[in-house]
Amino acid sequence: MKFGFVSKLFFIAFICFYITFISCISADVTKDEAEIDATQIMELYDKYINKFNGIYGNTVIYSPSIEEAENGLKNIEEAEKEALPAIQPMLAIFAEKYGTTGMEISDKLFKLGLKDLQDAGSRYDSLYKAVENVIKSRKATAEFLAQQVNETITRINFFVPELRVKKLEEAKELLIIANKFDPNNNDINKMLANIDQQITNMADKIEKDIDKKLWEGHIKDFAGPGKIDELAKTAIEYFKNDKEWGKNEKTKTEILAVAIRGQWKIAETNIFGQVIQWRLPIHLAITTDKLREKNIAKVYELSPVTKIGSPGKTPKEPPFEGFWVGNSWMMRIDKLPAIKKELPKDTNKPESIQNTTTDDVKTTE
Repeated sequence: MKFGFVSKLFFIAFICFYITFISCISADVTKDEAEIDATQIMELYDKYINKFNGIYGNTVIYSPSIEEAENGLKNIEEAEKEALPAIQPMLAIFAEKYGTTGMEISDKLFKLGLKDLQDAGSRYDSLYKAVENVIKSRKATAEFLAQQVNETITRINFFVPELRVKKLEEAKELLIIANKFDPNNNDINKMLANIDQQITNMADKIEKDIDKKLWEGHIKDFAGPGKIDELAKTAIEYFKNDKEWGKNEKTKTEILAVAIRGQWKIAETNIFGQVIQWRLPIHLAITTDKLREKNIAKVYELSPVTKIGSPGKTPKEPPFEGFWVGNSWMMRIDKLPAIKKELPKDTNKPESIQNTTTDDVKTTE
């Protein structure tokens, strides 16, 4: 190959630069020093990389669970406490001496004759990424929690009334944890500033709604078969003896009242369309020890169902052997008919509410 004069000068200049560059490397970092540094990076990787398991730069939790959020925060804080103080200073030293990428580091170690320690470059990259992911995961998890809380607040009225305050209180707990993930998140700070008032407002609204509710009583035009009072009494006895209701030792449910709220309706037919089971729409009022303290009854839209009978010949009558459950709401116990016993003297309600009589009961025409 023939070289022109300029080409020769360029080639000579390149050789001189290369020799000078290698000399500088050798002058800046000795092989022994580089070997010690590279070995230390490898050891740091082996010792600490597992501390970053689950911390990959995105959210460390995937459901709006307080327990999961607390565990996610704990994992990040442990990595920060145990791993970062050892890793970060060495990463800074390594970057200054050998470069800021794994490839640069591996090339420099190779040129120093440390072929067996070239993996220190990839280990540096992994540790650098792990440290970076801690910061990213803090922000991503905070944003995830903020999104979950915002959805809860937006959809709060889709929850049954007795769960709404609890859901908002859980949302507050998630916001507190989210703030620990990222104290600089403005959206979280704003939601935290407002959540207590939202809880108070919701509790007040629920109390007012409970105060407004009246017991609707039996329908007036029940066509039968069966006498309305006897059917109601049978339904009360059925639910008093059901393991999920009156016999539930865990909830200690007390059956308070039943109102027949509709005509007999078809519950099930066979493949030929013949009725084999009937249901009776009712309202069932219950309370528990906890609810009774607040003078609260919970009312369910229910339909106890008859036993399955002969196709087309199944009678519209008890005994009942199951039930369908619909909507539910809360009202004051003292607005139920003939419910006088053991009401709490102090329910934190105005006297006008505590003195309500059964004359206030609404009857549906």
